[in-house]
Amino acid sequence: MGVEEMVAMLLHIIAHDVKISNCLGALDGTHIKVNVLEADKPRYQNRKCDITTNVLGVVAPDMQFIYVLAGWEGLAADPKVLRDALFRNGFSVPQARNVIERAFGVSKARWGILKGRSFYPIKTQERIITAGCLLHNHIRRVMVVDPIDEIEDQNILGVDGDNPPY
Repeated sequence: MGVEEMVAMLLHIIAHDVKISNCLGALDGTHIKVNVLEADKPRYQNRKCDITTNVLGVVAPDMQFIYVLAGWEGLAADPKVLRDALFRNGFSVPQARNVIERAFGVSKARWGILKGRSFYPIKTQERIITAGCLLHNHIRRVMVVDPIDEIEDQNILGVDGDNPPY
């Protein structure tokens, strides 16, 4: 199949909101504010001038994290982080942004430490991010209804204009 055919198929999928069957998961990145040594700040400064780590996540359709790669500097572009993950693990999954963005949104809403800068060393912050994702998975497995997920749905849909209680 040539590039032109692949582009035509992608445009058809986007234009007609075609659901992709046998989708294993979705991947995306998010920036989480961190505290680093003064000498490291230029590498961790993202395009919005925040000091962040760029976190790559892969989630299943049920919003459970399958893979998390924390630790890339905020300056690192998403494709570079993705290439590193592919090189390290040899996996690939289709991109479906809504599910992964919701999973990151729920995780950030649940774990306040992921919303702002932490003053732990960067390696500890990377472990906190990964632990938050693992705990997110556990909660998704054992809770029939996740109240944080319900609040995120309301915020995304604009059901009420109030700020969430977290």
